[in-house]
Amino acid sequence: MRYRVTILATLFILVAGIDNVRATVVVKPLGPMRVEVIPANLTIVIGDTQPMQAFLESFRGFQQPQKHRLLTATWTSSNPAVATINSSTGLVTAVAKGVTLIRAQSGPFRGTTLLTVTPQLNSITVTPAGQTIPQGTALQLTATGNYADASTADLTGQVTWASTDQTIATIVPGGLATASSNNTGGTFIQATYNSVTGQTGLTVGPAALVSISVTPKNPAVAKGSPQQFTATGTYTNSSVNDITSSVTWASSDMNKATISNTGVASTLAEGQTTLSASLSGKMDSTVLTIGPAVINQVQLGSHDAGTIPLGNTYQFMATAYYTDGSTLDVTSNGGTTWSSNNQGVATVSAGLVTSHSQGNNIQITASYGGFSDVGTISVGPPALKSIAATPSPVTIPNGLTQQFTATGTYTDNSTQDLTNSATWSSGSPGAASVNSAGLATCKQVIDGITITAISNSVTGPATLNCGLPNLTSITVTPANSTIPNRTTQGMVATGHYTDNTMQDLTFLANWNSSNAAIA
Repeated sequence: MRYRVTILATLFILVAGIDNVRATVVVKPLGPMRVEVIPANLTIVIGDTQPMQAFLESFRGFQQPQKHRLLTATWTSSNPAVATINSSTGLVTAVAKGVTLIRAQSGPFRGTTLLTVTPQLNSITVTPAGQTIPQGTALQLTATGNYADASTADLTGQVTWASTDQTIATIVPGGLATASSNNTGGTFIQATYNSVTGQTGLTVGPAALVSISVTPKNPAVAKGSPQQFTATGTYTNSSVNDITSSVTWASSDMNKATISNTGVASTLAEGQTTLSASLSGKMDSTVLTIGPAVINQVQLGSHDAGTIPLGNTYQFMATAYYTDGSTLDVTSNGGTTWSSNNQGVATVSAGLVTSHSQGNNIQITASYGGFSDVGTISVGPPALKSIAATPSPVTIPNGLTQQFTATGTYTDNSTQDLTNSATWSSGSPGAASVNSAGLATCKQVIDGITITAISNSVTGPATLNCGLPNLTSITVTPANSTIPNRTTQGMVATGHYTDNTMQDLTFLANWNSSNAAIA
């Protein structure tokens, strides 16, 4: 180990002259030494020359090495067939392709470096050439050196890479080109080494589909219920788009479910099927489980029952609809709950509405299986429901009259005399007539004549039988006659009837005298 010697001199100068001189010598170690040969690990072309230098470096503690001085060294090459070196000047001359070790020797110190000799680089080929890649993707490029001796070498890690339009694509050391996520177009990728440049065109096209995601995942629905599926595409530029209408949809069991080109699955039978969406070689799938049909609606047969007369009833019908299209009449079902929002006006049971007083827009609700529907009904004044024409049946002599009475019964069971307000008619006007007050007159001897009272389209019939006329009086002619004693007088008896007819009753009548002693 070499040492540096430091001389510290302390001088004491007296007025009378030099009285004393004292010297202190401190010896410190110089530290480790090494020889650095530069340029290090050099690559040169056949025929080129390169001067080399050797420096002595020392290390103190943990400090960085410090160049101490340039050495005068003796130079050698381990492979003179590849490169020679002037032993005193250090000038290297490249002779042939290969590798050699360059050594510098100065006293006890020696340093080395590796020298690579290559042929003259004629051109650089960048591959793959003329590629088109989607937005957001990367492409590994390779730079191949083409040398004068027809040899080639991979220079990918040694060249300087560049893109002529970095808004289209960028490239990093090592040759990895990355397409823009936002722009499309073309750029040139260049590789430069030792002042030689090679390039290739690179085109960035629209983003490509990377994956498809189908949602919802593995749903369960009731038979007959539709299910909307969505296909989402993730692209090379990290964008995410709804591609539901662009993918091809398929069902593994079309007896269980089919699916439209918009992703709507129609369920047909209980079980499972796999539904898939595919586009541009990408696919995703989901399993659809189909359970039994369930109720999805309750509907009344009529939502507006209109107005019913007080005292009348109205029957609402309720139908349950299921997801598979089937129906069930639940009007009288024990699971159906009926209700009225105004029970003072109308109540309901099993859909049958009973009116109690007048009112408008009463809401009637039917609930079944968690679903309900509402109808409305109004209650108006009572309506005439029947007419009783009396007496019936009745028989009177021809020519006489019969007074009929019309009594109306209403929906609230009240009654009213309609004799003078009803319209009266006879089923056989030639046999019997009836006036507006219900007074019928027999004109012919006939049975079964219908006398009808009509009011508000409600009819009340009565049966009238016109019998034989009754004898109302007998006229004896001549009246108050005077005859001589012991003479005779023929008498005629004429009968008068209810139909205004007359009949000779002379021989039918029973004759007698009030005073047989006279006549």
